Amino acid sequence: MTDALFPAAQAQPGPDTHEKFVSDLFFYLNALQEAGTIKIQYPYSLDKDTVESHYLKRLSQGEFDDIRDLFLRVMDITDPPALHTLWDRLECLSDQWDAALVCKVEPDIEFGPHRTRGIVQTYFELDGNLVPGEIAFKGTLKQCQNVLYGLEAGELSMRGLRDREPGFTPPKPHFLYKVEADTDGQFFVQAFLVTKQAEFLPGPVLFSGGEDVCFDLSEDLNCGILVQDDFFTASEARESCYTTKDGAALVALVGPDKEVYLGRRDHYDGHGHYRNDEKSLIHISDTYRVFNLISGHDTPYSYDELHGTRMFSEKEFARFMDLQLEGTKQPRDHTRGTFSQPETRKRVEKKSVLAKLSVPLPRREHKKSAPKKSAERDR
Repeated sequence: MTDALFPAAQAQPGPDTHEKFVSDLFFYLNALQEAGTIKIQYPYSLDKDTVESHYLKRLSQGEFDDIRDLFLRVMDITDPPALHTLWDRLECLSDQWDAALVCKVEPDIEFGPHRTRGIVQTYFELDGNLVPGEIAFKGTLKQCQNVLYGLEAGELSMRGLRDREPGFTPPKPHFLYKVEADTDGQFFVQAFLVTKQAEFLPGPVLFSGGEDVCFDLSEDLNCGILVQDDFFTASEARESCYTTKDGAALVALVGPDKEVYLGRRDHYDGHGHYRNDEKSLIHISDTYRVFNLISGHDTPYSYDELHGTRMFSEKEFARFMDLQLEGTKQPRDHTRGTFSQPETRKRVEKKSVLAKLSVPLPRREHKKSAPKKSAERDR
């Protein structure tokens, strides 16, 4: 038998399928085995139906690595052109599978509850449900998000991720920022992911506000003065019952990681977006229930009352006391001052932390001529 006579070496009529590929592959491998070219112990037995059923099941679940390993074992012995043709067919089928996958960035549970590292987890559809597949990438949460953007923009492929070199760093995505308006006339800054084909895919909304403010922010983003990391997205927000010593109103926020933060109310747009270019956002606690303690109360809790809830860790509580916040009204227990320092605890002042919450939003000079009032502007 020569490769010229083998069907897999010829152009394939019609679309390829898993069944057709597996049948051609094992027809060829068994022919090589009968000719004495290779001697490989296949899984289970050399019974054609059993072997093909095994690998078909693997492929139907997106598990292509088993059959890739089989290829590599054969290629260590012989390397005919037909085998490369079959390999290309396998990779094309793998690409078709990859194109239908759903990818999500999720925390890497191996690194504990702080979720500083993540994974790009793939999912495939089975009987109307999403089933977890292989992990496409591991790295920092920022790197994982860049991988996801790269896949969406066509700058990266699942095949490229599998074949990546050690130390691979995903490229930074290219975004364009525009001002849009909703049906109520509310302006907001929208990020658009620029694809390899120069198309624009809608990305996250970064901030909502007045038309002039949004146009200024979009201009700074497009010029690189601001970046997406300067904006924080909250899953939940509520006005805080505490203020800074200089009277600045605060807002309590819950991040996508379910951790609790405090920030200046004038940096929050009221629609889930916080401008954090001056790093005024302060992490308060890993415990979601703390959110209810520091927000929504007409009368704030004292330090002793907060400490008595046992919802703060000692380190979190010390950091919270260090903010030197003021209550909006008198405490419920009038025998002690609002946020008075417990006599049994010493506090080291960290003015830099308080300063982050006390920095006002900078005034912006009006730039050039006033923009035309339109929902979107060509730049």
